[in-house]
Amino acid sequence: SIEDVATTKTLGNPDGEATAAGTFYVVKLRTWFDPKTTASWRPKEIPLIPPARRVVIVDAEGRRYWPSLAGLNAARSSGDAMIPMTTPLRPGEFFTTTLVFDLPAGVEKPRLLLTDEDPVTFLLIGHESSIFHKQVFFALTAHTGAALRVQP
Repeated sequence: SIEDVATTKTLGNPDGEATAAGTFYVVKLRTWFDPKTTASWRPKEIPLIPPARRVVIVDAEGRRYWPSLAGLNAARSSGDAMIPMTTPLRPGEFFTTTLVFDLPAGVEKPRLLLTDEDPVTFLLIGHESSIFHKQVFFALTAHTGAALRVQP
C-alpha cells in the first residue's frame, strides 16, 4: 500500500543533495504479509521471500517513468529507509521502503504500477501480472505534513 507521497525539487543533505529535472515524487511503499492469506498448516516462523518487483509510474498519456537513481541516492543520504522489496517477511510483518521518481513538469494523473519481474507470472491465469488480468495502479496524490496511513 502507499503510505505517503511527497513532492520536492531537491532531496538529501548538503553532501548528497540532488535536484530534480522536473519534480521528485517520493513514495513511501508498505509491503505487508497478510497472515490471513496463508494455509493454517504453514509454519508461522518461516518467512516468505517476495519476488523481484518492477516499479514504474505511468501518467495519463501512458508514458512510463522509472525510479531515479540520483533521487534514491539523495534520499538515502538523508537517512530514508531503502529496504529492498525482496526482504523476507513472516506472517503479520511489514516494512516500508522509499521510492523516488523524477517526473517532468506537467505530468497528469501519475499512477504507480507494481509488477513481478518473473516472466512466468505473465502466463499464470488469475495472477495480477498475467496478460489476461487488468493492470492495477496505485493513485499518487502528494500530501504535506503527516503521512497518509493506509491500513492493510
